[in-house]
Amino acid sequence: MSENTFDGEVREKNEKFQRVPDMLELNRFFEGETCTKVNYREVAASLPKSVREKITSRFEMKNLAKIFEDQSMMQTVETYLDCGMNISETARRLYMHRNTLMYRLNSIRKNTGMDLSSFDDAVTFRLLHYLYIIK
Repeated sequence: MSENTFDGEVREKNEKFQRVPDMLELNRFFEGETCTKVNYREVAASLPKSVREKITSRFEMKNLAKIFEDQSMMQTVETYLDCGMNISETARRLYMHRNTLMYRLNSIRKNTGMDLSSFDDAVTFRLLHYLYIIK
C-alpha cells in the first residue's frame, strides 16, 4: 500500500469519526421508537444548538436560504420529495411541464451543489431546511 493511499484512508476514517457525535445524537432521538416516516422538523428541533450550528456550518446557507425563502421553489421541492422523487408524478401534481420541473431541480443543483435526485442530498436538503427554519 502506498503512502498516499494510506494517508487518504486515514483522512477518510478521520472524517467519518468526526461525524460520530452527530450520528449518536440522531440515534438517541430514534432510540426505542418505531418510525414509519421521519419527522425532520422534530429531528432538527431535538438537536442541541451546538450540533445544529456544526451541521449548518458545513454548507453555504446563503445559497440555500434563497431556495428556502422562495415559496414556489419549496413547493416544487416538497412535492418532488413527497412523490418519491418521481419527475412525472411531480409534474402532474404541480400541473407543470416536465421540462420546467427539470429546470427548477437543475437550478437548485447549480446554486446549492445538491442533486435532489440523490437520496442523500434530498435528506440533507430537507434537514437543512428545518434547521434554517428553527435557527
